[in-house]
Amino acid sequence: LYHQGANLDYYVHQSGGYSSDAAIKQIEIIHAGGGMIPAEQVRELRPGDIILVPTAVQAIRLKTGGSGLDSFFRSLTNTALTLTLAKGLFKL
Repeated sequence: LYHQGANLDYYVHQSGGYSSDAAIKQIEIIHAGGGMIPAEQVRELRPGDIILVPTAVQAIRLKTGGSGLDSFFRSLTNTALTLTLAKGLFKL
């Protein structure tokens, strides 16, 4: 949940923390109204922002541009849909 004034590390910690292969220097913030900005350039997180912490492999794909980015978001969306479906089926 959104907490005014909370920083990036607060939200990552609330979601389970960084994975061992997280590309911490490649974190991106996706604003609900549009736009993707490197976390280091974001002064304040807003309601609806998505914090994208890629793995080292995903970070390389993000740097390659269009097709890598499209593939990454397609994979991210599929994962989110699968988790949502699993929660509904298993009442998690």
